[in-house]
Amino acid sequence: MAAAWRRLGSALTGRFDGAVLVACEVPRDAPGPPTAAADAQALQSLRAWCLEGAGSLVLMDLAVLAPLQTPAQARRLATLLCLDLDGSWQLLACAGTPGRLALRLRVKLSDAAWWRARRAADPWDTGFARVDAAALSAWPRFRPRRPTLVVLDAVDAEARACIAALQAAQAAFDHPVRVLRLPPGAYMPA
Repeated sequence: MAAAWRRLGSALTGRFDGAVLVACEVPRDAPGPPTAAADAQALQSLRAWCLEGAGSLVLMDLAVLAPLQTPAQARRLATLLCLDLDGSWQLLACAGTPGRLALRLRVKLSDAAWWRARRAADPWDTGFARVDAAALSAWPRFRPRRPTLVVLDAVDAEARACIAALQAAQAAFDHPVRVLRLPPGAYMPA
C-alpha cells in the first residue's frame, strides 16, 4: 500500500526534470505533425521502438539513428519524435486555453492512475540530455515521472557517463526509459 501512495504522490507532484533534460520546442517551420512520407515512416519506426514493451515493463534500450542521416536531419528527426511522444501535437490541436488545460488535467489524472494500463497515446517526458557538470551530478538521482525518451550524443564521454548513471539507477524506475543516441555533430546543448 505504501508503494501505491508513493506512486500517487509522485504522479501528482512530479514535474519535468529540467536539471537533466532540455525539452524540445515546436519548430516554426513544423507547426504540426510531419506529413512528408519519409519523416512519417521514420517516426513510426522510432515510435514503435519506444513503445515496444513500454507497458509496465521497466527497461532501457539504446538505439542509433540511421547512419545515412546528416547530423541536422538526425537532430530534426529526434526533435519530431520528442514532440510526437510528449503530446505537443495534441496540445497544439486543442481549442484555446480551456482545451489545453483540460488536456493537461487528463494527462495528470492518467499519470496518477497507476492501475491503468498505459496507452500508446499517453504523453511521455522527452528531451535532449543535459551533460554539463551540474547535470552529470543530477543524473544519478533522476527518476522518471512517466515513460521518458532521452536524446543524446553518441560519442561524448559525458553522454557515456549519463548512460552509466541511467543503467545504475534503472532498477528503481517506475517507468521505461529509452535512450536515443544521435550521430556525432547532431547534439547541440542548450
